[in-house]
Amino acid sequence: MEATTNPIGLLNALRGVAAWMVCMFHSAFIIQPFYPEFHHLLDWGQEGVYVFFVISGVVLPWSMDQGKYSFKNLDKFMFKRIVRLYPPFIISVLIFVLGIWIMKDNRSFFDVEIMQSFIDSVTFQVPFKESKWVIEVYWTLFVEFQYYIYLALIFPFLASNKLPVRLMAYYGTLALTFLSHFFVPIHTKENVFFHLPVFALGFSLFLYYKKNISKLEFWSGVVASLGVGLFNIYDQLHLGTHITIVAAMTFFAIYVIKRAPTWLNFLGEVSYSFYLFHLFFVSFIYGMFYHEAQDGKLVWVVFVAIQVYAVIGAWIMYHLIEKPSLAWTKKIRYRS
Repeated sequence: MEATTNPIGLLNALRGVAAWMVCMFHSAFIIQPFYPEFHHLLDWGQEGVYVFFVISGVVLPWSMDQGKYSFKNLDKFMFKRIVRLYPPFIISVLIFVLGIWIMKDNRSFFDVEIMQSFIDSVTFQVPFKESKWVIEVYWTLFVEFQYYIYLALIFPFLASNKLPVRLMAYYGTLALTFLSHFFVPIHTKENVFFHLPVFALGFSLFLYYKKNISKLEFWSGVVASLGVGLFNIYDQLHLGTHITIVAAMTFFAIYVIKRAPTWLNFLGEVSYSFYLFHLFFVSFIYGMFYHEAQDGKLVWVVFVAIQVYAVIGAWIMYHLIEKPSLAWTKKIRYRS
């Protein structure tokens, strides 16, 4: 089938949209007492994580395909992802742990608890130890890490030129989502199986850009992904409508839109840092302007200030932490 050009540029802009959605969701509590009508609108911001998941479903297979990934490079692939993911992640956890420690009155009493939370978060042991994430958004990184492992194992089959192999990989992925029913309900969203239909939408787009599938195979996969996602996600957490709508909108944005505004590309470039550190700036700015935030006339000023400072902070963290880790990642090459 006829395909368009490299999708990476638009995906970068959509990352910025996703990070901003999550930041606005976490800032919504400031304006909600004065403008409750905005509650339902800003509540959609939490689904920004599913924009990230669709994007991951496209960009990582694309990158693997361009790098000629094969099973012999599984260790290199995982090492690249760890180098990309971990340095900004660990620094963000340390900053939040330090902030929690400073705010505690009886520091010695809470030291063990804080350090245990730090260790469990950075080693992704929280779901296995009934522990707590330092901040709640870290569960999404745990899902991403599981996705990396799954993709490393499934990619050669998913990208196969043989139709039966490719179909088995794609629809097998959708079938595996029902394994999420075997997890403890409070940890449902923390397992990758629950989110596989969303990642699969990205897989369809990857195969479309690779020019590897027919229109029938492409649209059949899209419909199946949306249908399985809507059924399984709603069946377990009654969130199927919100998640599926956001995932579908992301899919069609990537499919239809050819260019994005330049400022969104900038936001996309710093989106990972924006996502990791925005809650720090939400707490910091709200703490500084707490009394102003109790005034309905000034609450929007505080809300906007949070968005601005979060972007500035993300830009700083990107250059200090994330950019060096990206440079290290590029030095890790697959074996030919």
